[in-house]
Amino acid sequence: MPTRLFEMGIGNVVFARRLPLGIISMAVFLLDVFCLGVKDALWRTVEPGIYAEMIAKLAHDGPLENIDPACARKLIEGAIEYAAQFGLRPHSDYKQAEKIFGDADAAACPLSFKYGHGGKPFYVSGPNDSPARARQVASMLEQHCGPDGFEYVVTAEL
Repeated sequence: MPTRLFEMGIGNVVFARRLPLGIISMAVFLLDVFCLGVKDALWRTVEPGIYAEMIAKLAHDGPLENIDPACARKLIEGAIEYAAQFGLRPHSDYKQAEKIFGDADAAACPLSFKYGHGGKPFYVSGPNDSPARARQVASMLEQHCGPDGFEYVVTAEL
């Protein structure tokens, strides 16, 4: 996971398992811990060299740290639960990617995670968020939190 995930609010969390013959099954979850939960997810089976390349690319965005599988699951599922309070659902590919968790027990993780920013949701529209999507998220947040119960930054179209 990114070492600065809770400072930046967004980052890729990787959950991987080594399979027979050295193949690696991996899922990458683009996690928004400030608001949206799981923004994107993918699940792949790759050779070790490809896995190392993918991790190196992800580390290019900022340093990564190892996290216990139980804690990674707790982190990801907690972000989903946080977003669900506001009517926000995880990316549609999450259902496939979550299969990677297997028997990792989130309840076994001693860590606690605090979602949101400054005690409330903070929505930052991303480069792939359309103006309609930004309006939809802001509307849902206003419905669930009231007009002053959340913060947001929406990028302007040029």
